[in-house]
Amino acid sequence: MPGPLELTNTRPASLTAVDHDHARMVDAVRCEVKVVEEYLVIQEAYDAGFVALDPTAEVQTRADRATLELRRMLADPVEAASPHEARAPQPAQVAP
Repeated sequence: MPGPLELTNTRPASLTAVDHDHARMVDAVRCEVKVVEEYLVIQEAYDAGFVALDPTAEVQTRADRATLELRRMLADPVEAASPHEARAPQPAQVAP
């Protein structure tokens, strides 16, 4: 069984830029793994166990588009499950 950085005969379509170049493909995968590892370190440093569903609760950047869409999608079921009161949207709790 291959390790986490070893490539098999199947390759994701997103790696077509390094098609037919095994060394470049391995480097691309290592780079992606490094980015995820660095991102996890940042995420684990947060002490808040919630996600603000209100897009105005935090400053957003262009890079946050996917997160904003996820928050919009999560806000609908949270709103539907909440008592119908006139109140500001509450943060969704993240399971530990």
